[in-house]
Amino acid sequence: MNENENRGADNERMDKEAAEWLVKRDRGFTPEEQDAFFLWLGENPKHGDYFAGQSETWQEFDLLAQWLPEHSEEPNPDLLAHGMPRRHWGHWRTVTAMAASIAAIFFIWSAWFGDVGEAPVKTEHIVAGDYGYHVLEDGSELDMNRGAEVLVEYSDDTRLVRLLTGEVHFTVAKNPDRPFVVRARGADVRAIGTAFNVLLQSDKVEVLVTEGKVRMEPSSLATGDGSFLSRSAPPQALDLAVGQRSIFLLEAENPKFELDVVAPNAIEEILSWKHETLEFDETPLAEAVLEFNRRNDIQLVIADEALRLEPIGGTFRSNNVDGFTNLLETVFVDVIDVERTSDAEIVLKKRVN
Repeated sequence: MNENENRGADNERMDKEAAEWLVKRDRGFTPEEQDAFFLWLGENPKHGDYFAGQSETWQEFDLLAQWLPEHSEEPNPDLLAHGMPRRHWGHWRTVTAMAASIAAIFFIWSAWFGDVGEAPVKTEHIVAGDYGYHVLEDGSELDMNRGAEVLVEYSDDTRLVRLLTGEVHFTVAKNPDRPFVVRARGADVRAIGTAFNVLLQSDKVEVLVTEGKVRMEPSSLATGDGSFLSRSAPPQALDLAVGQRSIFLLEAENPKFELDVVAPNAIEEILSWKHETLEFDETPLAEAVLEFNRRNDIQLVIADEALRLEPIGGTFRSNNVDGFTNLLETVFVDVIDVERTSDAEIVLKKRVN
């Protein structure tokens, strides 16, 4: 494709986008669409010109629609004549640029301080240097892989978590009146009460459902690093159930939410980094030790065979090796000796009285 053909394709795309924005404006912007519209205007000075041209054409069709047979035998032949002086286009571009600037300032203000008249948004910035586990104010749980970073924004009607980088497994507290949304660049993952894993990398967003269902949809403010407005149409929303995964390629020419099914053993491997809740009820010590050793660098060693069948009870985070061994020292004080032989090993011995 030569330069002229490229220019023609760009002009056609901008004209189409302008027409789509005009339709949305005339039926009434939602707050999200209004923000996205002004961002679109600010992306390219030509966007204002194309929107002005579409608006003028729309007005001309409105005039034609007002013609009735009793007005005259034929419509006014000048009714659809193009005669808009170029100075008007230049003026419209200036007005558009000013509007875009004002909107950008308002958008930044809203992002930091919230919309005027709305309840304040509670925010929390969480960074996981190593593995991190956090319980949010509504009871939702975040298992954060090494280096993950999120910005939590809770309002009265929405629970929004922006995944800024890395991988997080979400266990969502049920609340049908207050949707839980994870936003990862251009993709939103919407849930009520469920569990799912989201991995954000430089070129893709990967979502895996481990409990319940979620809906994956394009972010209403997808611009810049996750832009749909400057490329093709946004992807269609996709519903995911347990065991299903969607891989969304951010840089694809025609982005869409791909769907595939993940086998249970593959899910376990994908989430092998995650520290879960381990529940023991009359569980042999050897089995409990195995569960901890599978998930941690520090290893527990049973030095005496007689201890392997000792029944254990309790609930632990799988990374809480110290909590587990402290329990053994407290509850089994007359049975088990705990010896920390190194930073990577803890030996469990039968106590000799």
